[in-house]
Amino acid sequence: MLANGSRRGALRLGSPVMSTAAAIASVLSAAASSISALLARQAVRRTHMPSVWGAIAFGKEQPRSIEINIHNAGPGLALDVRAARIELREADPTVSWLRRKLRRSELQEVALDPTPRVRTLAAAEGPSDWFTVGVQPAEDFSEPFWVAIRYRDTAEREWELTVPPQAHEPSKAPIRLQAGRRRERFMFWLPSAHDW
Repeated sequence: MLANGSRRGALRLGSPVMSTAAAIASVLSAAASSISALLARQAVRRTHMPSVWGAIAFGKEQPRSIEINIHNAGPGLALDVRAARIELREADPTVSWLRRKLRRSELQEVALDPTPRVRTLAAAEGPSDWFTVGVQPAEDFSEPFWVAIRYRDTAEREWELTVPPQAHEPSKAPIRLQAGRRRERFMFWLPSAHDW
């Protein structure tokens, strides 16, 4: 009888047990609403993102020119779209020994022959022109190269898409570039002077 009465007293409004339970419920409710708002914001962002891709073609005359046609297949607007041929070259001697070791390579990526910027690409739109991004370094693809496409979305985030030169190689998902810097595939941030 006494134990029953004390249990009823513990569950009374204003008791420490009820106050703790109310505090836990309010924290869980706030966390759930934060997660819901985040998911809603991500869904809106995804529905307004551009989906930029490129088709590569090679010229018939030697040396073979590399041409790219850029399209936007997503619902969002792509801004300042441009492409460049990327090759691996010996590291710049001005780059410190420590930076070269962090990259684990004596090679660095160099952007060559960038295309003019296409100011806007609307949804399901592509320029009618093919842009030339230089010539093929080696006929048998023994010298590695690829074409990188950079663009911004309407939220001012910059993206880079890598397009391999051979059709059987899959394209990688675009990576988001940090403001004023770009990400190398060696997981190393180069200063903005290396941007194009």
